[in-house]
Amino acid sequence: MSNQEITVVYKWTAKPGESEELKAQMEATEPNTIKVDCYGSLLFQWIFCPFL
Repeated sequence: MSNQEITVVYKWTAKPGESEELKAQMEATEPNTIKVDCYGSLLFQWIFCPFL
C-alpha cells in the first residue's frame, strides 16, 4: 500500500474583533495546520492529514 494524504478545511466564524485570537487558538490546537486564511470574520483552517 502507498501513503495517502488529504487536506481538511474547516470554516469558522469569529465574533467581531476576535479573528486574530481565534486564528492563534486554531493553530495552537491543531499541529498539522498548514495555514489559516482570514476574510473578515470568516476563517478557513487548512489541515494536512496523512494516512498510512
